[in-house]
Amino acid sequence: MSPIHHSMRWAPTVELAEQPSTLICPPDALALPDESLQLVIIHHLLEIVPNPHRLLQESARLTSDEGCLIIFGWAPLGVAGLSRLSPGRGAGSRGVGSGEHRPSCVIGWHLWISESSG
Repeated sequence: MSPIHHSMRWAPTVELAEQPSTLICPPDALALPDESLQLVIIHHLLEIVPNPHRLLQESARLTSDEGCLIIFGWAPLGVAGLSRLSPGRGAGSRGVGSGEHRPSCVIGWHLWISESSG
């Protein structure tokens, strides 16, 4: 059973916090003990953080052995993912087409999670 018995919200800055009880810290250095969460949800965050592998490591660290790590992201080979590969998205655009989040990275993340879990 998780030592944290309530839902939590996270934000990287005070300005983005939606509630006074929001946990504020960098996404790859959450101020929580190892294996302290039963459920960790990453919702379209891997596409925008500078170091998605570090975020995955941190998420795995926080997820208890009996817990679940759920990742929502763009399907890199789906319609939305492929549209992000187009050069017309503008300079500085992030996501699959930015180079560091190419489809092969998503496969690498999946393999890393599979190996880490078991």
